[in-house]
Amino acid sequence: MSNVVDSQEESGLNANHNNLPFAQYREAVVMKFAGQAPIDVLWVSDGWLPA
Repeated sequence: MSNVVDSQEESGLNANHNNLPFAQYREAVVMKFAGQAPIDVLWVSDGWLPA
């Protein structure tokens, strides 16, 4: 979380940080894409890239 806080302080931009359990992460990200939720940045496991 400190990376988000540090980046906000340095840039003056605000960011919402959502921490999801790894077991639900992939499903939650797919649902956000399907629902066209605004996403600026997210982490993607290289194991998921083919999907």
